[in-house]
Amino acid sequence: LEGAPTALGLAPDGKQLAASLTDHKVVVLMDTTRGVVTAKIALPSAPGALQYRLDSKRLFAALPDAGQIAALDPESGKLVVRLQVGNGTRFLAAKPDGGELYCLDAGSNTVSILTAYNDEIALTMPAGRQPIFGLVDPTGSMLYVVNNGSDNISMMDIDNRKTLKAVPAGSGPVRLALSLDGAFLLAANANSNDVTVIRTAARSLLTVIPVGRGPADIIVTSVPTRK
Repeated sequence: LEGAPTALGLAPDGKQLAASLTDHKVVVLMDTTRGVVTAKIALPSAPGALQYRLDSKRLFAALPDAGQIAALDPESGKLVVRLQVGNGTRFLAAKPDGGELYCLDAGSNTVSILTAYNDEIALTMPAGRQPIFGLVDPTGSMLYVVNNGSDNISMMDIDNRKTLKAVPAGSGPVRLALSLDGAFLLAANANSNDVTVIRTAARSLLTVIPVGRGPADIIVTSVPTRK
C-alpha cells in the first residue's frame, strides 16, 4: 500500500478488505482470497472510518473533514454518492440487521442515522460533546454512545429516536463493551484510568473499577470452565 492505512473494514462475507489511506484520499479494496489490490477509489476528502453493509454490496467511508459519508460500490470500485452528515465523523456503528448505520459526528456533537439500503440520511440526533464511539445492543433497539468531551454515555432508543439518559462515566471515555447477558455496559476511561460499569436496564452507575494507565479499549469474553 502507498502509506499506512488509518482504518480497515472487512466485508461480512470475508472476501474483501478495505483500507483508508488518509494521506492519499483513497480507499483501497483488496481481494482476501488472492491477496491482491482490486481497486483504488479516489475521494474528494480524506477517508476515515469504514463499514460494510451486511450483504457486502455497499461500503461506507467517513469523510470527517468534509462532513460526509461516501457510499462506495465494492464490486465496481466506484463512488456512488456522498451523503451530508455532521462534522468530524469518527466512528460508524452498524445495526445487527444491517438496515441502519450510526455516524458518530464528533465535530458537531450529533449522531447521523443512515439507512444502509437506501443510501439516505434519515435523521440527525443530538449527542453529548465529542461522540467518538458507538455500540448497538444485540437486539438492535439501543445505541450506546461514548461522549469523550462530556465524560458520559448517551443511551439512545433507536426505535423511538430519542435519548433516554446520559450516564456519567470517568474522565475521557473511549470505548464500550456489553456483558454477555447484556445486563451491564462497561466504559474504558483513558484519563481517569478506570472502567465504569453501568446497569443497562436501570440506566444507572453500578461501580467504577480502577485499571492501569490509559485504557484504550475493552472487550468482554466468556471464561472457560475448568474440568
